[in-house]
Amino acid sequence: MNAFHHFISSMRLRLGPRAWHNFCIDAGASALFSFFNVVYNQFYIPMAIQEGASNIQVGLLSASPAIGLLFSPVWAGWIERSNPKPFMIIPNLIGRALVILPAFFGVPVIYVIVALLFQLLMGVQAPAYASLIIRMYPPQHRGKLMGNVRVAMGILMIPIAFLIGSWTDAAGPTGPLLFASVTGVLSILVFTRIKAKKEAPSKMLAAKRSSLREQLQLIKQNREMAMFSWLVPLRALAIFLRSRSIKLFRLIIWSSPIRKSVMRESPISLVS
Repeated sequence: MNAFHHFISSMRLRLGPRAWHNFCIDAGASALFSFFNVVYNQFYIPMAIQEGASNIQVGLLSASPAIGLLFSPVWAGWIERSNPKPFMIIPNLIGRALVILPAFFGVPVIYVIVALLFQLLMGVQAPAYASLIIRMYPPQHRGKLMGNVRVAMGILMIPIAFLIGSWTDAAGPTGPLLFASVTGVLSILVFTRIKAKKEAPSKMLAAKRSSLREQLQLIKQNREMAMFSWLVPLRALAIFLRSRSIKLFRLIIWSSPIRKSVMRESPISLVS
């Protein structure tokens, strides 16, 4: 216990008041966001399938992150010339509040509309978050602090996923969606207390903006970056195939002869 207290005290001294404050706020907001993250990213599509989503609707739900990110470059230039914090806070606040709609109107079309609107808003906050991070943490500690926050969030998400899955099986998607929306909104409200610098570091401001040809040439010359550029679309394809496999699995289970025979039995005959 003393060693842990010493570690926290020494890290606080190394970071300074602003960075330590931002780390605590970021960690607290991420802990709350874990609940929203599990419900939306792991259970949202299965919930839509449970409500009767068609193949095309499942496809739109799977493709919605890519659709939202298509417009990120449009916002990136504007965000670079202004304060990124509102572009981070407002889209997240609206997007996480929207998730409450499928809880009350549990039809597949609402799931699809909310997912598309949510991801379009995430297309705004994605470049804003990247721009905000460099104003939150000093460069020598940025990677470590972001990694610590993400590891803690990942550890929390493991038991949360089990609890949300059990809750959904027992009571349906309404409760988990309401809970996710509330915790998501609370997490972004906590994040508003971040104390970010108004100006980006001078090196970032003075950096030359590369053309599209120069960026492609950089990817071609950098093996790791080229591999990353290939892995991102492959991950999107894997997510899409996973959602289709979930759909197929549920169709097999729901159409199996054993389940049909059980469903035809009355509660009295099952007991007897």
